[in-house]
Amino acid sequence: EVYNLKRPHQALDYKVPMDRYRASPWAYPQQLSEFEYGPDDVLAKVYHSRFRFQKRYFSIAKGLVGQHIAVRPNPESDGLFDVYFCHHFLRTIDVSKPDYGS
Repeated sequence: EVYNLKRPHQALDYKVPMDRYRASPWAYPQQLSEFEYGPDDVLAKVYHSRFRFQKRYFSIAKGLVGQHIAVRPNPESDGLFDVYFCHHFLRTIDVSKPDYGS
């Protein structure tokens, strides 16, 4: 509260951030429309900011909890896989180096 409502910032001409805030004119849908992944994509569901692939766990954005993501082989390197949400690239994972466990 102090940071956004009371403390002025030099970068904002000594105004508080709330003075500059404007709500986005774009509405965020309550539910995203259905997206169809490719036939060669391996789908993984996001739970608790992580997903499981090849019996290993990897981190992913908390905002994707409950969504399906696609895992595709990285075309440039064996053992690396690219992770996508719809058509958006999220990250590359190395199955030999999971984020959780061994």
